[in-house]
Amino acid sequence: MIVLKPLGKERKARQISTKVKKMRNDLFSWGMVGLYAVFNVAGAGLMNYIVKAAKSRDLASWQGILAFFLEVFHPLLIFGMGLVFCSSLIWMVSLKGLELSRAYPVAISLTTFGTLAVAFIIFREPIVWQKIAGAVIIVCGIALVASA
Repeated sequence: MIVLKPLGKERKARQISTKVKKMRNDLFSWGMVGLYAVFNVAGAGLMNYIVKAAKSRDLASWQGILAFFLEVFHPLLIFGMGLVFCSSLIWMVSLKGLELSRAYPVAISLTTFGTLAVAFIIFREPIVWQKIAGAVIIVCGIALVASA
């Protein structure tokens, strides 16, 4: 049986096609990591907003208890939980195309700095140098562990 080898140009075209597919898959997977971080931070921010409002209720009266339960089942709280759940599904999709040791440090870094940004922009929490230094130390520690 005679096996014909592809010509040089055809072989190059296949190699380029394979590289383009890999790049496209990597880009999609990294995009999913970014989307995971956005959904996770947004969901946690919504839940924090509603829980802070519910926390300030006086639970000594039945009106306070009723108001607390109405806020616990607030649509924004349920939506926030849905966003966090969707972020976990997105995370699983992103891991399909990436190694955990490469994706996890990026995801945690994005989530850490995203949470700081949401806390500052939406909740008006002050960002002091200790918070920034702590976030940088966390990110550096994760990167160090991931590179080992």
